Amino acid sequence: MTSRPKYLRITLTAAAVVTGATLFVSGYWVGSAGGGAREPVATGPSPVPDWFLDIADYYDRNPDVTPDFDFALLYDSRPSAYRTHREPTRRRSGASAATPARISQTSIAGAKLGLSASAYKKLLGTPSRYDVPPRGFQDPENYTRLVFSKRKVAVYFKDGVDRGVEITTWNKAHKTAAGVGPCSSVAELKAAHSNAVKPHRWSTQNGNSYAYTLGKNIILASNDLVTVSAVAIFSASAIGERASAYAGFIAQNPDTPSCS
Repeated sequence: MTSRPKYLRITLTAAAVVTGATLFVSGYWVGSAGGGAREPVATGPSPVPDWFLDIADYYDRNPDVTPDFDFALLYDSRPSAYRTHREPTRRRSGASAATPARISQTSIAGAKLGLSASAYKKLLGTPSRYDVPPRGFQDPENYTRLVFSKRKVAVYFKDGVDRGVEITTWNKAHKTAAGVGPCSSVAELKAAHSNAVKPHRWSTQNGNSYAYTLGKNIILASNDLVTVSAVAIFSASAIGERASAYAGFIAQNPDTPSCS
């Protein structure tokens, strides 16, 4: 085989050296542009704090939902904020992703029943108060609550257990899949959900229903018999005996602000 001329071998070698040096220098300056070499890429998932585990499970480990996600913006009652900060989709294998209703049988605006107080604070922001709800002759004992006035949501706990057993909202931006929520009329509620709406057994007096059930876990209070004043979801298994009765009484709590 005929060998390449010596001057050509030298030229190719020199070109390779120059190219390598150029790449090294350019790589150094690119890496230094931000003030130093690039951080190494993580080889495994970052540790997830304990308070976030329930939230991650609720969103089916959606990688877009991280501990740094600004959940508080989801609960801004301004329509413009809701349009630009919609709730992350929940992912199910074999199913298309969709934004869930803000009121469902198990959650209100992404705040799910059964979470810890710290998880609710991360989701809803700093509560305006933590207290014992006012007691009437029909109210359950051993309840405490976190009230998030800016989000117009309250979370109730029972017997000192750090798991939410009932969540109420008086925020008119929170609606069921059929578009009904606080400030809707009772007529709109019945028209939207038809036979699924039932008078709440424990809140009906002399033929007047001061609350309605929708499915197993949703109660819609109507203190004036005309307008939905608040909506509650509750965990019957966590509350125990007479769960629906107590949940209805809490939904009609007289110190709950007017829907808005």
